Amino acid sequence: MLAGEENKQYTKPLSFNSPAIKNTVVAFLDLVVAFQESDELKLGVYASASLAGERVSAEARVKAGLSDEIKSYQILKKLSSKSSLDNEEILVARQLVLDEYQKQYAERSGLGFYGVVSQWDAEKFFKFLESIEWSVHVEDNFTLEQKALELVKTCRFFNHRHEGLEKFILTRLLDELEKRSHSTSPANRLVSTADLQLMFMEILTEERLVTMVDDKQPDPAADNWEGITVSDFRNLTEKILSISPNYPQKSLQRLARRCSLARTEAGVFDRQYVSLRRRIYDVCEQYLEDRAKPGQTMNGEEVDAIINDLAKESHECIQTLSQSYKYNIKDRETIKGAVLTLFDECFIAFDDYDAKK
Repeated sequence: MLAGEENKQYTKPLSFNSPAIKNTVVAFLDLVVAFQESDELKLGVYASASLAGERVSAEARVKAGLSDEIKSYQILKKLSSKSSLDNEEILVARQLVLDEYQKQYAERSGLGFYGVVSQWDAEKFFKFLESIEWSVHVEDNFTLEQKALELVKTCRFFNHRHEGLEKFILTRLLDELEKRSHSTSPANRLVSTADLQLMFMEILTEERLVTMVDDKQPDPAADNWEGITVSDFRNLTEKILSISPNYPQKSLQRLARRCSLARTEAGVFDRQYVSLRRRIYDVCEQYLEDRAKPGQTMNGEEVDAIINDLAKESHECIQTLSQSYKYNIKDRETIKGAVLTLFDECFIAFDDYDAKK
């Protein structure tokens, strides 16, 4: 099976005419045509948002073969409740998507599969919309996370050895979906059944999954955490935008989600996590100071490189410390999350960092 998903949380109500929805439907059209309308392709839109109606212009209605009047519809509401659309609603939805398709490919200097999808009649277009699993409801982050974790547990690749590792699996999957969503190739945007199975297998081979009994003492670095002073009251997003104003919004959201998960992990590992962050703080502070340069700006790739470098060096530090102290936290993902929280909680910043030094 091949899976294509959009999984987001929005602060504004969504309608079928919202850019986020139309952009997703265009991406799904590319996937459907690229994979020759395969039954193996499963598409889904999952969003935490309230629903709004669509107010459609006279111009769009005329292009859809309807009268020249402005009219409102409830297309996304009906799709989310699995209700059928009438012929007029289908024609309007089809026209909105075709207009968006042309707009997107005009910006990319191409036509994509417009020649194919523009030939679909209303019946075929509605079958395409029905093939998508629409789930748009107002839910808080905790509820969404609990539902996602339950889906991880009920996945056919989950077994007794994965007990307690649900959050790690979910993080890996979300990161993979986010990474692939930026690909220009329809095929590369998908997570297949084989990819999912591999994730579940790999998660068992990482060091974080090995439970060992040892007589090492806990790292006393936690006792020194109170000596760290807060010097910068901006959060992670503000710090990134201050040195990289054009940093992608989707990437900011992904990092914010990673910070949120890291705080959950902090509660799981308790005092050991405090020691971890105290050690990582020293690594990050030294790394950033060594590359200080006033007034620098960076692109998104350079910011990501800094975060990845800090995660890498911090991971190496903890690997070394684990030879002397008891550390159950040794994986790169958890350590990277801890690095991000140090940025988000006012302890370190990108400012005065020279990416090319």
